[in-house]
Amino acid sequence: DAFMTNVFPAYTSDQCAKTSCFPNRTKFQVVFALDSSGSVTRPDYIRMREFAKSIVSRMCINGGENSDGPKTCGQAGYVIYNTSPESFLKFKQVSNYEEFSRIDNYEYRGGAPRIGDLFEFIHQFYVDSEYTKTGIPLNVVLISDGQTQGDDKENMEKWTKILKRRVTKIITISKRSMFNENTLQLATSLDDRYFLYDYHELPSLVYPVMEQLCQSVAEHKNILKRKSLERRARRRSKGQQG
Repeated sequence: DAFMTNVFPAYTSDQCAKTSCFPNRTKFQVVFALDSSGSVTRPDYIRMREFAKSIVSRMCINGGENSDGPKTCGQAGYVIYNTSPESFLKFKQVSNYEEFSRIDNYEYRGGAPRIGDLFEFIHQFYVDSEYTKTGIPLNVVLISDGQTQGDDKENMEKWTKILKRRVTKIITISKRSMFNENTLQLATSLDDRYFLYDYHELPSLVYPVMEQLCQSVAEHKNILKRKSLERRARRRSKGQQG
């Protein structure tokens, strides 16, 4: 059956060790990058879609053209890719969960995956976008078989380095294999890397990924603090030299 049969969990305060598992109390931005290449089956692609929707349905969102300032709420978008980014919703196009659910309109296509081209696209349309909020963290959740091909490996290395300097977290979810582990090591830290034996297991990762997204808030604050201290140190150094 191509359609989701697993029920994605809805966590309550009694089931949560930390209240941070409720993204609607935490403000962050996230781009979901979903693999619809030939190495992923249509039912598994649909499971990826449901996974993204399950997290976004719990988020506080106010993207869109009428966003009310840099810190009022989070934002969500998606990119579906194979040989190129085939379908996407930018932050300005998503002001609520119902708008994000338009992800259901895109069907599985197949083809070879190119993660380097995907990361370049995310940098152009989400990181450098005027609609990206600088006051809250920006995260990428990549669900992929990780099997980037040929010259795209070099492109992935290039754009991974750029993205890692510009976003708070890159979280990757992939089927377990040595090839995938080696490829995705480029993109993310060990704590933000998840492996599955089968995409049926995706529901079990809803809570861990929500936790990582919520934790990105503290990480973002630490990054801003570190950058501020570095700027002060540079100014002091210039003053002493003068």
